[in-house]
Amino acid sequence: MGSFSIWHWLIVLLIVVMVFGTKKLRN
Repeated sequence: MGSFSIWHWLIVLLIVVMVFGTKKLRN
């Protein structure tokens, strides 16, 4: 369950980085 939690947070972090990246690119 611990490893699954790490993967879950990793995916969430990746999505956040992508969203912030696209916003910065648009600006």
